[in-house]
Amino acid sequence: MRAARILLRLATLGWLAFIVFATLSRLSSRPTLVNTDTELITAFERFCAYAVLGFLFRLSVPDRPRLVAISILGIIVGLEFAQFVVPDRDPRLIDTLEKALGGWVGFFVSFLAEKVFRRVFRLG
Repeated sequence: MRAARILLRLATLGWLAFIVFATLSRLSSRPTLVNTDTELITAFERFCAYAVLGFLFRLSVPDRPRLVAISILGIIVGLEFAQFVVPDRDPRLIDTLEKALGGWVGFFVSFLAEKVFRRVFRLG
């Protein structure tokens, strides 16, 4: 179980590093899902990236849910403000809200997944 927790934390840090890269790189270097980059697709990318982060982060630190929830918001706000120093990036409140919604959805889905997992496999 300890090895699984370490791998989960490494996956969380790796995903966070990817998000930092995608958020703070120039627009021309930013990874995208498709070539036609509409506002809806970009919002979906943001939402999903932070949902995965919230999911992984909550599972990697299950005994500190408040800290995780606050940390997710802190990461989002911090990265959004860091975009002020990157040429051709424009931090916006709507971006922050999309990311926060995604992060918290992932956070809460991890609770549900853990409950289902425990019930299916009778683990407490």
